[in-house]
Amino acid sequence: MGRPTQWPSLLLLLLLPGPPPVAGLEDAAFPHLGESLQPLPRACPLRCSCPRVDTVDCDGLDLRVFPDNITRAAQHLSLQNNQLQELPYNELSRLSGLRTLNLHNNLISSEEQSHLQGAPRSP
Repeated sequence: MGRPTQWPSLLLLLLLPGPPPVAGLEDAAFPHLGESLQPLPRACPLRCSCPRVDTVDCDGLDLRVFPDNITRAAQHLSLQNNQLQELPYNELSRLSGLRTLNLHNNLISSEEQSHLQGAPRSP
């Protein structure tokens, strides 16, 4: 006689009948295609950190250009220890809730500080 046949391990899936689906109703607790249970990420400029929704920290990143993607909810913006030469008026005016702006140790001239790039100038 031959050797006994060994059957591969089988996975038994038991499907229990549930209530019939009701048209138009979906299980709200179940994530749907494209959804996630994780909260949406907050917008934060590349390489910067945003430890709170109102704080953007871009300290010491050797930035030469004012970062984009700064949330309008920002109240505290740290841009110290970079290589910034200009401050775009349009970006700063969009951040109407800004309470602190740290620009220490950048390459902004005193004239640039008094006349922000793109700001309307007095005659």
